[in-house]
Amino acid sequence: MCNERIQTVHFLLLIFIRIIITIVPQFVYSTAQEREKLVESERKWLDERCRKIVDLKRSVCKDGETFCIINQKGVDPLSLDIFAKEGILCLRRAKRRNM
Repeated sequence: MCNERIQTVHFLLLIFIRIIITIVPQFVYSTAQEREKLVESERKWLDERCRKIVDLKRSVCKDGETFCIINQKGVDPLSLDIFAKEGILCLRRAKRRNM
């Protein structure tokens, strides 16, 4: 059980944004190298997005404040790791009726 108490929380609601790597079936690639390039470029794009969210947290939160992301879509494990290292709480697959 956690003994810490959160006093001030800043929320970021991500309603239509998906922070997860997916291979879209419409993309056609003929070789494994093309597929790897696609996955690599998508990873770079996601890392940049996560970096922007971390920068937002750093600019908004003072010492002792917490940042929480509530997302209706999924969040991949690498992005969750980036957020956890920055002390950002991330709730994924939240239902709109529960917000």
